[in-house]
Amino acid sequence: MEHGAWVESVSFSPDGRFLASGGRDGVVRMWEVGSGREVRRMEHGAWVVVESVSFSPDGRFLASGGRDGVVRMWDIESGREVRRMEHGADVRSVSFSPDGRFLASGGEDGVVRMWDIESGREVRQGAR
Repeated sequence: MEHGAWVESVSFSPDGRFLASGGRDGVVRMWEVGSGREVRRMEHGAWVVVESVSFSPDGRFLASGGRDGVVRMWDIESGREVRRMEHGADVRSVSFSPDGRFLASGGEDGVVRMWDIESGREVRQGAR
């Protein structure tokens, strides 16, 4: 699997069928593990380093965070962006809660934000 740029983050889907990669080219790629074939290409933005990718526990969504301060949530079936959340600083890490109701983002600002995935609204913020 050739991402085409430095890879900053990888994540397996819960069922192990897919692998997502985020890189310095601003692209999130999703690969079929069995064949190594690229099945989705999601544009985070030109000149944006994608620092983190994470699948939701049910495997329906993929979250990505990058150096543009934005957390994006993608529908993996269509590859469409379904949520956009402004962290306010470069996003270094994203992770779904075990029940899939929330998404956390950690930023270069030392702040962890928690988002409701249904509304895209911030529900909690904590400083380091």
